[in-house]
Amino acid sequence: MGTDYYWECSMPFDGCLAERATPVPVPTVHDVSGMAANVDDQGTDQSVTPSPKPPRSVNRSDWEWALMNCPDVELKPKAVAIMVSRFADFETGRNAHPSQAKIAAMCGYSKTEPVSNILSSLRDDGWLYRDGKGPTLPNGRANDRYRLTVPDCGHEHDGSALPDVLK
Repeated sequence: MGTDYYWECSMPFDGCLAERATPVPVPTVHDVSGMAANVDDQGTDQSVTPSPKPPRSVNRSDWEWALMNCPDVELKPKAVAIMVSRFADFETGRNAHPSQAKIAAMCGYSKTEPVSNILSSLRDDGWLYRDGKGPTLPNGRANDRYRLTVPDCGHEHDGSALPDVLK
């Protein structure tokens, strides 16, 4: 696979002639040597591509109420989602970055694979929005950082869409 190039010229755009431009290699997906880490002003790695535009973000209490009153979410995803919410800022519903191993242990799973699959479905359904990475851990890794969001499911999340339960 060859290297891609763009043309760099030290002259203003309107005066730049092709003869004066020099090729500059552009790293490709397979050639990332020399690329700086994508780090924000707090030192957090932002190399994870965020999820699509987030639905409305809410505080943790309102989010948990909406989640628990949504008939579209099954029990296991609700349990994983609630565990993630325990790590979010209460007022904003943001900055939750627990490890998948921590969530798995809190939910009684012996492996992280089911948690990974459930987190993916919660993101796809609009209950979680991945907006980067949390702080770098001592092992050099960083967990995904989430914010709590309420999707537009086509029904209210006030309990009115839940099935009636017989006593």
